[in-house]
Amino acid sequence: MDWSAIDAQHALAKFKELCTLLFNGPLADITEERQANFLLLWVGEEGRELAASSDLSNAERKKLSPYWERFEKFVKPKSNFRVARFKLRAARQAEGESVDKFVKRIRLIASECAYPAEHMMNI
Repeated sequence: MDWSAIDAQHALAKFKELCTLLFNGPLADITEERQANFLLLWVGEEGRELAASSDLSNAERKKLSPYWERFEKFVKPKSNFRVARFKLRAARQAEGESVDKFVKRIRLIASECAYPAEHMMNI
């Protein structure tokens, strides 16, 4: 896993896809605990440090999903609600853009605006 990639979220998705292929293919016969150990070998030193910094129970350390959740949370871009609100105010329907696509794009931007839940029900 390349933790220093410019688009770390995309790099993690590609890495996860490769691991899934290995775990469902040649390594399908091993336990999930051993698969988790392989994952920790493959993520490199930075990934192991990230995994060690999480407060996982012994049972969780034997599963893959807690590690994937931790890694995905780490690489997920941080949202700035002020910038998202500016983008929402400045959004205009593009030439040739369908209304459905425009509304979908507006909803995605609005989801990053940190508005109270009662305001989001009207969007």
